[in-house]
Amino acid sequence: MVLTGINQLWVADITYVHLAEGHVYLAVIIDVFSRKCIGWKLSRRIDVNLVLNALDMAIKAIAHSGID
Repeated sequence: MVLTGINQLWVADITYVHLAEGHVYLAVIIDVFSRKCIGWKLSRRIDVNLVLNALDMAIKAIAHSGID
């Protein structure tokens, strides 16, 4: 696959971060072409809302950028 611009391919990942109070989960959405994080969410629970909130942030970021 040859990418020619942003918003052609996004990737997502979930990891956990250790804190003094325990740990939290981090979900990120990255645009492969620009290599920028376009959506993210931190949560104490790893569930569907974690991922959907990160995806919602990414979609809103693209909508506000005016780029299709």
